[in-house]
Amino acid sequence: MQSASPYIIRKEVIFDRLLPLVEPMGFELHTKLNQFRKITPNGFQTLIVSLSPYDEMCVLEIHLGIRNHQVENIVFPFTNGLPGFRQDSMTVVTSMGRIAGKRFWRFELREMHDLNLALATIREFMQQQGWDFLNQHTPLTTLESTLQQDQQRAVPLIQNVAHRCMRSLVIHKLLYRPHFEQLVATHQTIFEVQVSNPALRKRYEELVIFLRHYSMN
Repeated sequence: MQSASPYIIRKEVIFDRLLPLVEPMGFELHTKLNQFRKITPNGFQTLIVSLSPYDEMCVLEIHLGIRNHQVENIVFPFTNGLPGFRQDSMTVVTSMGRIAGKRFWRFELREMHDLNLALATIREFMQQQGWDFLNQHTPLTTLESTLQQDQQRAVPLIQNVAHRCMRSLVIHKLLYRPHFEQLVATHQTIFEVQVSNPALRKRYEELVIFLRHYSMN
């Protein structure tokens, strides 16, 4: 059976087939962004459908993300994000594979049978880990704990070290935590070892200055 455009056809099918899984959980389809979103009191949760078309197959990967409006409204101007994505930036985003402790978890789709198996696996993952992951990491307190744990090592939620430090610092401030300068000193050590881009260092320093004078009152 020939398929004139496997990417377009399979994208529509995937959305249609995932809808019964995500809709009861309060998620709605955002076709242009290739994702399903659930609005939360302080932002949104999202399930992102990533598709890569090739000559004889498509590769499917699922990402989960969380946006906290307070965090993103502060941090985004200091990142290298494009202005047009400001309302869609995510505080944390990671792949289904990383949540499951794998480096990659991608599905090669060559025929409908492959898609059926992939969707069954995604459904099982969401029921066993995915929904819990989104709900557990939506509160700022959980995000703070995750981003600040063992800061010399990578965490699956944010691969960009500089952006991890930025968001961690903003959350620290929003939660009225003490020892702000101590966290800044920790981040400066991380930047010296792990961040070679001087522009990112400058943006972090500008964020620090901004937060020293920031008040939510």
